[in-house]
Amino acid sequence: MPDRHPLLQLSEQYAELLVALDRGEALRRAFTLLAGDAEVAWAARPGAGEGLSIEQVVGQRTGILRALRVPPGTGLTGKVHRSGRAEWVDDYFASVRITHTFDRHMATEGVRRLLAVPLVRDGESLGVLAVGPRRDGAFGDRESNAPRSWPRRPPSPCRSPSAPG
Repeated sequence: MPDRHPLLQLSEQYAELLVALDRGEALRRAFTLLAGDAEVAWAARPGAGEGLSIEQVVGQRTGILRALRVPPGTGLTGKVHRSGRAEWVDDYFASVRITHTFDRHMATEGVRRLLAVPLVRDGESLGVLAVGPRRDGAFGDRESNAPRSWPRRPPSPCRSPSAPG
């Protein structure tokens, strides 16, 4: 196979670099990996004060999550942001491990269970990435270990602190 032209290689590397620097594109790629047809996923980023604001949502049915403010420690998203550890609930509405501040929102979107992972870059908290399946069940090894199995250097400027590396 003939060698590719150096300008073509440079162009491809430039495109990859732009994606790596574009935090929004990195989150969209993460959503693609996490969210399927029966799920809603979101990224919550630190906002004014100590809370989070849900800024990007995929798979939503109603728009109720868009720009939602998450006070520190509330719901699973706020809890994960405060603790810095990935957590999940297999039955959102029956869980005693969360505050249930956002039950109305989860019910409106049809979320049955939730997995949330902190996003950290160079020790700085960038927020929380969450995925909420709309079907009953339990997070299995594949789903709950997914944040730990992400590559050492994912193709984004973010990484999970629970990931190796």
